This record gives sequence, C-alpha cells and structure tokens, in this order.
Amino acid sequence: MEKLAKARASFSQKIIYEKYKRKFSSVAPGLSIGGKPLIYGQGKILAGRNLHLTSIPFPIEIFAGENALIKIGDDVGIGTGVVIAALQRIEIGNHTLISDQTTIYDSDWHGIDGNPAKPSPVIIGSHVWIGVKSIILKGVNIGEGAIVGAGSVVTKDVSANTIVGGNPPRKIGSTKTGWT
Repeated sequence: MEKLAKARASFSQKIIYEKYKRKFSSVAPGLSIGGKPLIYGQGKILAGRNLHLTSIPFPIEIFAGENALIKIGDDVGIGTGVVIAALQRIEIGNHTLISDQTTIYDSDWHGIDGNPAKPSPVIIGSHVWIGVKSIILKGVNIGEGAIVGAGSVVTKDVSANTIVGGNPPRKIGSTKTGWT
C-alpha cells in the first residue's frame, strides 16, 4: 500500500513538472516543483539548473509581461507564496535563496496622471539570501553575498556582502561569504 502511494505521488509530481516546465522559455535539468505554482505571461522566463519551487501551502506566482525577461540562475530556491513579476527585467543570480512570501516587482504596475507604468530592472546577485516576507521594488540591485532580513522593504541598492534589515532597510552587519 505504501509503495502504491509513493508511486502515485511520484507520477503526480512528474505531471506537475511537465506542465510547468513548458511555461519556461528555457529550463536546465533539475527543476523541482512542490505544489502548483502559477507561472505565466507573454515574456521569457529562463531558469538555470536545480531550481527548487516550493509552493505548498501558498502558490508561487511568476509573471513575465509581454516583452519582459525573468532570468533565474543555477541552484536557486524559491519558497512558498513568493511573487516575482516583471514588465521589463528581473535577474536572480546563482545559489540564491528567496524565502516564503517575498515579493519582487520591477514596476509599480500603475501609471500616475495618465502616464504609463515605468518599470526599472531588478538585479539580485549570486549567493544572496532574501528573508521571509521581504519586498524588493523596482530599480534595486542587490550585490553578491548580501543578506536581506525578514520583512524588509528594499527600495535602494544593497551592497555586496552587506546584511540589511528593517523598513527602510539599514545596514546591520556584513559577511565575507554570504549565507551558509
């Protein structure tokens, strides 16, 4: 009975994998999906090897607008309830962890005084850790090895190997090698 349950779970996981694999413009080997993420849009989503999406109990939402690009590096972990949405470009470096319920936007998603929305790229370096329930807004660059504390609202660049936290985030430390 236990073998049958494991076989069914494995088969179900394979079907989910195949369904969402087609939503990426490019995905290297090792895509791991837990749950049912929402991956959609007309733009391109490129993923490196060993991308881990864990969307139980909250779905992950990855949206690329018509001319947008979302580029995810190798060995990236994305937790439950994460939203990544681009009108222009979002890049996530290798070996980066994005904790549960984090939001990353490259646009305000609305205009002001009749003007269109003004997107600005978000670039997240390699070996970065973004804490739970953080918000990363348009135009932000987060340097390699940086750590963003839980609940931070990041509106300005974060230097490499810097630990920030709060709203607005302020430097609370530094690291030589990033997270371990």
